[in-house]
Amino acid sequence: GLLTWPRRFRVADVTDFYLTDSRSKEEVGVAAYMKKLLNNSKLVVKNSCEASKADATVLNIVTAHGMMMREKAKLLHSRIPVDLNSDHNLGKAELLNEPVCCELFSLATALRLLGQCSFARARRNLLSIGSDNLKGLGEIFQKECPTDASLVSNFNESFKLYSDRVYDKFAHEINVLFSLVWKIVAWELVSAYALIEAAELNEMIGNVLENGENSKVDKNKKAGLGEGTSKILALIKERLQSEKKSDVDNSRLLETWVADFQSFLYFAKPGFNDFLLKIKDVVESRSRRSQLKIPK
Repeated sequence: GLLTWPRRFRVADVTDFYLTDSRSKEEVGVAAYMKKLLNNSKLVVKNSCEASKADATVLNIVTAHGMMMREKAKLLHSRIPVDLNSDHNLGKAELLNEPVCCELFSLATALRLLGQCSFARARRNLLSIGSDNLKGLGEIFQKECPTDASLVSNFNESFKLYSDRVYDKFAHEINVLFSLVWKIVAWELVSAYALIEAAELNEMIGNVLENGENSKVDKNKKAGLGEGTSKILALIKERLQSEKKSDVDNSRLLETWVADFQSFLYFAKPGFNDFLLKIKDVVESRSRRSQLKIPK
């Protein structure tokens, strides 16, 4: 959800991201990242009337990414070395798998929630794009993006295998679930970027805006983005430019752009780790200067 704050996506109140020590460490950490991303944003809702219009899938990022995903992933990460370093007897192999698979099932629950929320935000982004020239993105999304229904189906299959203690196949299904969620998150990023950069994309596919007035409106909207979000936007542009292909079929420019965008999010892609570290630097650096002021 790094870029999902333009136009119709609005945060109810920045105070939603000011958590106390009574919340988990991971929730507090994610909330701190959100504050940095939203720093100086003009799209933050600041009164109770507008707060009711805020999207719930944005507000639950702290829970889905913090308490659920990050906590469960760290628990699994700490559990695996314990089992690997234990004395393994052949007769106890199945019992030794149970603690790890218990943590894996908790991770599966977190993945399902994260994927469903991300899918809802991606779909909402695409519905918010007003340009007829970019409506094709919705069609590509419907054809290529895993649905929330597919997430539930995979999760149910995982639960069945877990209940039947078929742990090897269960672990494989969790890996499949992770791949589905990653594709959905990638689509959320694609859709948010397309919503922010609609004017630029129009030009890219050969439909230049008729006058400068519309372009100015779009730039003003981009100027309302949070400081952290703007920095990430610049990093994505730089990465996209390096991936740009010179020989592209004009009839498939939009499809090619989506494919290029998603390709640089692939783990094994050269430069992915460097890109990830730059993103991490944006959300973790400048902690004092990036603090938001609580609205009066």
